[in-house]
Amino acid sequence: MSGGRWRLLSSLIRGHVARHPLEVALALLGVVLGASVVVGIDAAVEACVSGFRATVTDLAGDSTHRIVSRSGPLRDEDFVELRVNNATMPLTPVIDRRVGVESSATPLRARLVGIDVFTYRSLDSLESLDEQLSDDAFERFQTVPGTVLLVDRLAERLGVDAGDSIAIDGGTAVESVEVVGVFTLEEPAASSAPDLIVADIATAQELTGSMGTLDRIETRIDEAFTDERISAALPGHLELRSTGEAAGRLEELIEAYRLNLLALSMMASFVAVFIVYNASLVSVNRRRETLAILRCVGASPKDLALVFLLEAAVLGVLGAVIGVLLGRGLAAVFVRLISGTLEDLYAAVSPGELSIGVLTLAKGAAVAIGSALLGAAIPVISASRVPPVSAMGSTTTARRSGAWVRVLTACGVTSFVFAAALWISPDTSIIGGYAIAASVWLGFALVTPGLAGLAARVAAWLSRLAPMGRGLPALLAASDVRRSLGVTGIAVAAMMLAMAMNVAILTTVGSFRTTVLNWLDGRYRSDLYIAPELAVEERVPSTLDPALAESIALHPQARDVLFYRHVDATVEDRPILLTATDLGLTESQDLLPLVGESLAEPFDAGRHVFLSQPLAIKLGRAIGDTVSFATPAGPWEATVRGVFHDFVADRGTALVDLGTYRARWGDTQVNAAHVTLVDGITTSDGQAAWNAEFGGDYPIVVHNHGNLRAEARRIFDRTFRITDVLGWLSGLVALCGLTGALLALTTARRREFAVLLAVGASPVQLAVRVASEGLIIALVAVGLAIAAGSALGEILAGVIQFRSFGWTIETAAQPMSWAQALAFALVGAVAATLLPFRILSGAAPSEGLRSE
Repeated sequence: MSGGRWRLLSSLIRGHVARHPLEVALALLGVVLGASVVVGIDAAVEACVSGFRATVTDLAGDSTHRIVSRSGPLRDEDFVELRVNNATMPLTPVIDRRVGVESSATPLRARLVGIDVFTYRSLDSLESLDEQLSDDAFERFQTVPGTVLLVDRLAERLGVDAGDSIAIDGGTAVESVEVVGVFTLEEPAASSAPDLIVADIATAQELTGSMGTLDRIETRIDEAFTDERISAALPGHLELRSTGEAAGRLEELIEAYRLNLLALSMMASFVAVFIVYNASLVSVNRRRETLAILRCVGASPKDLALVFLLEAAVLGVLGAVIGVLLGRGLAAVFVRLISGTLEDLYAAVSPGELSIGVLTLAKGAAVAIGSALLGAAIPVISASRVPPVSAMGSTTTARRSGAWVRVLTACGVTSFVFAAALWISPDTSIIGGYAIAASVWLGFALVTPGLAGLAARVAAWLSRLAPMGRGLPALLAASDVRRSLGVTGIAVAAMMLAMAMNVAILTTVGSFRTTVLNWLDGRYRSDLYIAPELAVEERVPSTLDPALAESIALHPQARDVLFYRHVDATVEDRPILLTATDLGLTESQDLLPLVGESLAEPFDAGRHVFLSQPLAIKLGRAIGDTVSFATPAGPWEATVRGVFHDFVADRGTALVDLGTYRARWGDTQVNAAHVTLVDGITTSDGQAAWNAEFGGDYPIVVHNHGNLRAEARRIFDRTFRITDVLGWLSGLVALCGLTGALLALTTARRREFAVLLAVGASPVQLAVRVASEGLIIALVAVGLAIAAGSALGEILAGVIQFRSFGWTIETAAQPMSWAQALAFALVGAVAATLLPFRILSGAAPSEGLRSE
């Protein structure tokens, strides 16, 4: 291309942007929103993953593996035996708990890590600890009981320094300890452990009521000590786990969560393609005469196509830059929502440093540039084929759209058939679930133009029934919609997809909430729930004081008491959560929300177990099958009596009888009690009385069933708050799409409107006609969005959630989501008319009639 021709085409681009900045901004907004959501979610999830990884691994020094117990608590004797039999193996025992801290400043929760000061150097755990402390401080830490060290950030929050005292609540009692030193951690450990307290292992055991037990033993695998050698040296009830295994398990959970969020965010990006399409179509329509004149003076079709390709490329690059910047801000919001969700559902997560990596930048740029180029593709082809005679064209804008609408409808039906085939296929992978969702989504998008044309015909027929010509505006609007399906069909599809995403989210969330609350009604049917305060508020493993448990069991106001014990265990070499309780009473009172029926034979406490649905799926077990448990007394073969719904432990839960657990695991402790009160005492009165009787002597909480439901609602509201943000963003994208479509229709028919203005029509009348078109588009989009969103909600709940987490969710229609979609559509239809009205109100008939 010659320099003069290049300057001419460049000026054409600059002139259009200068004259119509709002139209360009509309398209840019769609691209920015799509890219920013992808960048924000990706960066936020990565920050949470890196933060948890740092929390798990950064304080471990050179430790590569951990030794834990397969059954029951890890004991001091286990460590001593390993040290005696493997004198050269690097081993250090660890207590790792969250505790309450009280000082003169403010009470808070902190992380207490107990280490053996004589063995921790072998693994370089907290290697700079002794280097930062004075000789006297480190000597006191080693030799004086009841002394601790604080990380500098925690000391600053508490307002304490070396020599001060703080009170620590470890779950059994409140003990005063002396702070003998303050130390500093290097990044990233400093960010992941801002509330760290370090104590000698014996002091930590006393503070947490863990005398004689350990949380884990750290070790290192290298050339001298291979994993095979260490595993061979372990007794049968101990096992070796990678230091990063816990982080890896959570990363898998976060990845499933990320996939669900990204699936929703990519829908917004998909809608952004339609917005760019409409904006590019507006650009072509506005410059159709200019393009025709350029063809007359020698411009080639490639030259004209290059104009719009450059516009789309600049739009994509600019959208990528702004999208990344906005995505950085969204990530700060998302990271709080995601970390709160993960903390509620899985584990305490301190997010790492929020940064935008190269891969995240590439994703954002690909979404922005890809949506811009893809959206401009059809208008580019249209612009390159503008013949010179178009400059003298007539006022009609009718298009022969019937053929391509039929093709799209056929493709949409094919997509539905493909989704149905995947639905009934034996494939149970998560990828297959997303393929079903994508096929259904694409099917609705493809059939939308044809259905929009059919709806326009129905609207035109209804408008003819209005008396005295009052239906004329609606008749003209319906005719415009049907004649311009190249624009209106795309607008309906864009708006439908955005609103359908909201309907799908609300359907899934509402159904999930109902399912879990029903599950809570079945599982927590007792009046009172009693558990240690740390277990409830911090999810720190804690047990009830034996004296308290005995008082609860013998209390005159208690009709029935179910004690629960929760421990880590191993089934078929798979780590699980083992819950022990009185299964006979549980089954007789129908407290288990079963999936199907239980085994049709009398209950046998010494042989029968129940498996959670996720665990049964992972093990490939059904009712009547046998599973093998690793216990201190040796392998135990049990029969699966039933499978129950469970939304607590993703790794899976097994329920065993409490008496059988105590006999085989040798553990008499309990973690919680469910109490059914005698007749005549209300739950509120019982809660107040039991709190007054036991709350002063023991660090416990006494909840009633209403408290649990309220807490479940709080967690769910917090968990799905991020989907609310995505819903609002998708709604904004839909509004941009509708505005762009009406703008495209207005510019495409500017000659027709000019004729109407010349013969006496007012701009307001034309605006009413455009508003009627918007209303028809919005109402058709709402109807299709309800159908598409409900179908997608069923797939998200019944297919994707099940394949991701093993949860069965019973979906139900959510009329409130339909009402919200209708209200948004009506408001959006009015708001989207504002920009076209501004154009019509300032239009002069002579401008449109110049070439007539």
